[in-house]
Amino acid sequence: MEIKVDLHTHTLANPHAYSTLMENVDYALLKGLEAIAMTDHGPFIKDSPHFWHFTNCRDIPHNIKGMIVLRGVECSYTDMNATLDLEDWVLDRQDVIIASMHQMVIEPKDFLKMMVNATKQPYIDIMGHIARTSFTLDDAGYEKIVKKAKAAHKLIELNNHCLEKAQVHITNSKKLMLACKKHQVPIVVNTDSHFCTKIGNVDLALALLSEIDFPEELVMNTSLEKFLGYMSEKKKIVL
Repeated sequence: MEIKVDLHTHTLANPHAYSTLMENVDYALLKGLEAIAMTDHGPFIKDSPHFWHFTNCRDIPHNIKGMIVLRGVECSYTDMNATLDLEDWVLDRQDVIIASMHQMVIEPKDFLKMMVNATKQPYIDIMGHIARTSFTLDDAGYEKIVKKAKAAHKLIELNNHCLEKAQVHITNSKKLMLACKKHQVPIVVNTDSHFCTKIGNVDLALALLSEIDFPEELVMNTSLEKFLGYMSEKKKIVL
């Protein structure tokens, strides 16, 4: 299995990342990718750009040197209702919207409830790094999230960056992916790269999927055509 579209990348618009968009594009070309999404953090992360960064994204061409660049954001949940940290009119301008829990923004009293509420948020395309948390759920909890996500046409992310961290993230990710496999829930495999050389490097994620014999047909970013086909059922991305 190959991942041809990296849908979770950061630029130095978030100062805790280190590469420009052009550097990300150049490295994605070297890796043989078909597309990347620029998904810098929304404004509730302390070093995030002003919201104008996201309103002005239309100035970024969708095709740079032959690489398709999708305009997007990684929003944070701001409360137990999974409210996102950008207004709807700004979200309307994005091609791809990831939503993630960041503990510097919120420490939810009930993680499962917040994730279920996230599936009700219409703007979310990808539920980001659910397994990257100390809020470990049992199998039934992960199954509840993925079933709700499938019904709401949300993609579940397998985040390679999380797998580089503590064992709890690996254990949680495996439980999450087993729940997706059991209930035939579509996923995407992303790097969450904060430096250009990380883009397209998803070896740990692919190894985990191989270990549990995860079906390739459920991985929506093995080609740009496949991803756009999935997204066309929800919204049209005009390239």
